[in-house]
Amino acid sequence: MTRFGRGSPSQRLGVALVALLALAMPATAAAGELGKLALDKAPIDLLGGRLALRFPAGARIEARGRSIMAAPESAQHETRVVLEKGDEKLVVTAVEFFALVGPDFEQQARKDLGQLKAKGGAPYGVAPLVTGSPKQRALAATSPALDLERKGQLVVALFLAHVDGTVQWVGFAVNPAAGKDAAGCTALIKRMVATLAPGARALPRAAGVRSLDVLAKETELQATVPAGWVATVQPGPDFIVHHLRKLTPYGAPTVGFSVYVGGHPSYQHRQVDGPAPKVTTTKGKLLGKDVEWQRWQRGTGKDAATTHEAIAPLPGNDRLRVHVFASVADGALLKEIQPIIATLKVGPKAKKGK
Repeated sequence: MTRFGRGSPSQRLGVALVALLALAMPATAAAGELGKLALDKAPIDLLGGRLALRFPAGARIEARGRSIMAAPESAQHETRVVLEKGDEKLVVTAVEFFALVGPDFEQQARKDLGQLKAKGGAPYGVAPLVTGSPKQRALAATSPALDLERKGQLVVALFLAHVDGTVQWVGFAVNPAAGKDAAGCTALIKRMVATLAPGARALPRAAGVRSLDVLAKETELQATVPAGWVATVQPGPDFIVHHLRKLTPYGAPTVGFSVYVGGHPSYQHRQVDGPAPKVTTTKGKLLGKDVEWQRWQRGTGKDAATTHEAIAPLPGNDRLRVHVFASVADGALLKEIQPIIATLKVGPKAKKGK
C-alpha cells in the first residue's frame, strides 16, 4: 500500500530534498569536469512532459529509492534526473505542486526558500532567475557556500510560475566531488535553468468525468469532478493508486483524495508510526456498497490532519478492493470532497482516441 503525502508545501519540499541529497560517491578525482560540460541540444521531459530542460549528454532519469511494498513515485508528481562525470554527480529533482500561482506566489516562495540554510547557517540568496520562456518566471535560492562534508548539497532551488498558472519546484544538488568546483557547478546549473521551458502536456482541469484505470480490460472507475480538479495516476507492482486534487493557491491547504485499487488494501490509520490514533466510524456507501467510513486525526497545530477512509469490493471483480482515503488539514474541507467521492462508479472503459 502506498501513502501519498498531502502535507504543506514545506513538508512536500522536505521529501524532495531527501531524494536530492542522497548523493554519496567517492571524491577521489580532481574536481571541475562537471561544470565544463556543454548542454545537449535535445531537452529531457520533466513531470511527464509538463516541463523541458536541457542537460549535458549522458543525463538519465532515475527514480528515487522506495520500499518494495510501495508504488514508485509517479512521473506526473516527480522526476529525478542524474548526471555523472567521473566521481562528480549532479541530481535534478522536479516536483509538481498541483497549486495555483495566486497573488501571493512570490511572498510564499520567498518564505519557503528562506528556510534553506548553507554551511554555518548562512541563508541562501533569493532572487529571480531567467528561464527559457519569457512567459514564465522563477524565484530561485542559491547557496552562498557548499559544505563538502555533506553527502549532498543543494546548490540551487527554484519555484516556477508556469505559463498555465501552476507552480512547480526544481532543485539542483551535487555530491562533494562536484562541490569542490562550486563556481563551475553553479554556472552549469544557471545555464540549464536558462533552457527551462513549458512542456507539451497540460493539466486537464475542466469539469467532467475522470477515468480511473482498475487493471481491467473492459471497465474503469469514473469520478465526476468540478472545474479546477486534476487526476494523476501512480502504478504499483500489483495495484494502482489514483490521486484527485483541487488546484488551490500555492501555500493554501491541499484538497483532494486518493483511490487505491488492488488486492491488499490497508487502512491508513494502521500504517501510522507510534500510538494508534482514535478512530470514529459512521455507516455510509461506497460504490453502492454499505461500508463503514473511518475518520481519525493525527498531529497538532500546523501539522494536524484529518483522514476519512473506507474500503469496498470493486463491483464485478471478486479479487480487487477499492480503498478511498482523503487527508486534509481542516476537517471542514471534507464537505467539499465527499460529494465527489459519492460520484465514483464503475463504467465501460473509454476507447482510445475518444
